[in-house]
Amino acid sequence: TSGTAAAVAAPSVAMTPVVSAPAGPSHPVVLRPPRQLPADAPRVLVALDSRDERRAVRNALEDAGCSVIEAADGEAALAYTRRLAPALVITELVLPKLDGYALAQALGDDGGPPCIAFTVQRDEQALAWARECGCCAVVPAHDGPAALATAAREALAAAGRQIRLAI
Repeated sequence: TSGTAAAVAAPSVAMTPVVSAPAGPSHPVVLRPPRQLPADAPRVLVALDSRDERRAVRNALEDAGCSVIEAADGEAALAYTRRLAPALVITELVLPKLDGYALAQALGDDGGPPCIAFTVQRDEQALAWARECGCCAVVPAHDGPAALATAAREALAAAGRQIRLAI
């Protein structure tokens, strides 16, 4: 050997942090192994005010090969979208500070990414209004995060984004 080491390039991946809940009798620590997502994994912004719901949706989207940005209110979601340019936004319709209807409308006005409503609303008028405000799809929350991940895959494919599954 000549004494020189050959450099080996590591694959380009974005690491997803380990998710844990506060420890205690009602909140046992739940650890998920970190995910290695492709560097070109589509970024999806999730605007839900419930931390537990955001965690469940994050897990489903990461399982589908997406990188996830979280926001707890509509104003933060709009600011993050403008700054970070995600490929897709998922929002609930009832959010603090700026509701999902106004968020979808602002994204459309900005020429922003497609938006999916994930909602407990069952009123047909509310669901129709979500579509009128610019949501490309409305997924009932009772269908669960897996149905939302399927709708996200479809919306990303319609926007021309390919998804590679997480390792």
